[in-house]
Parts: sequence; C-alpha cells; structure tokens
Amino acid sequence: MIGFLRGRVLLRGDDHILLLVGDIGFRVYVSSATLAALGEGQVELYTYLHVREDGMALYGFPSRQEFSTFELLLTVSGVGPKVALGVLSTMSPEEFCRVVAYEDVKSLTRVPGVGPKMAKRLIFELKDRVGELRVAPGQVSTTAPEFRGPVEEALEALEALGYSKTEATGALERVLDARGEVGEPGDLVRAALKVLGAHS
Repeated sequence: MIGFLRGRVLLRGDDHILLLVGDIGFRVYVSSATLAALGEGQVELYTYLHVREDGMALYGFPSRQEFSTFELLLTVSGVGPKVALGVLSTMSPEEFCRVVAYEDVKSLTRVPGVGPKMAKRLIFELKDRVGELRVAPGQVSTTAPEFRGPVEEALEALEALGYSKTEATGALERVLDARGEVGEPGDLVRAALKVLGAHS
C-alpha cells in the first residue's frame, strides 16, 4: 500500500493534484486547505489508498494528524472519503476535535454533505475517540472543560449572540488563559468578543 509520497506538484485540479514522483505522476485527492497551502516546490504527503469495486483513489495529507483524522472519520457508518475530506476542508483536525468534544452540531453541518443527522452520528461515534488523535502540546485539548458560574453565563450570552459553542468556548479559553482570573460575565463577554472580532 502507498503510505507516503515525496515529489513535485505537476498539475492542480479543484480537489486533487498530480504529484510527480520520479517519472511517475500520482493523482492525489487533497482537502481544499491542503491544496491552498501546497507550494510550488517539493512536497511530502502521507497517503491513504481507498479501494472500491469500481476503482482506487489516493488521498494525501500534509501531517500525520490530518491523516489520522481522515482514517478516524472513515470508521463512522455512512462516512466515505468525500465527506471525510470535506471535514478537513472545512476545519483543522484541532477544530474538529473541539467540535466533537463540545457536541457542536451546528459547526459540523457547515461541512458539505453533512446534515444534522450525520453530525449527530459523528459526535455519537467519535466523542470518546477523538483523544486518539493525540493533540500536540500547546494545542487545544479534546476534552471539554466544565464551565461554571460567570464563565457559563458568558458562554450562554455569546451563543445567544449567534456564535457557535465551539467559537465561544475557544474565545473564552483564550481570555481566561490571558487574564488568569474569571471576573464578571459582562467583562468576559466583552473580552471574548474582541478575540472573536480579531479572527473574523
């Protein structure tokens, strides 16, 4: 099985590249995020060979974590490579871990081909498994913290303003890390809105 390729991007398509390795060109399907990030020089991709009755397709990933996320997604009933690649085109592996941990159906339905029913299935089948992705030190945890008191009120206020639970929680975590104290709900909301505004 082909597990890794190093070569030069010869052609780019809407959802794939033609990777020249020696004298052989491999058609490799990649996420839109990977497609945008690939440079013109030599690239390295971890690959997954998907075998079907009507043919084979090769999928490429710039990191082991993205590769592992793709593999994990394929274990969910009803999820094929197209949907799995759609997830990685919509959010990073870290964000996907957070979305599943917080049971954020709304964010998952942003993925093409994923409706509320599929989103709930992803959460149900992967909530206890996203820790397998082993988020690197310094990145977000895959375990949802238990918010209480002022922080919980601030979270509810941000959701009422239209932010998803994932977005609101991420902003509040950054605020708390920077401040080192909780404070009043109103102060937390204002600080979180500044964080969210900086990333909009």
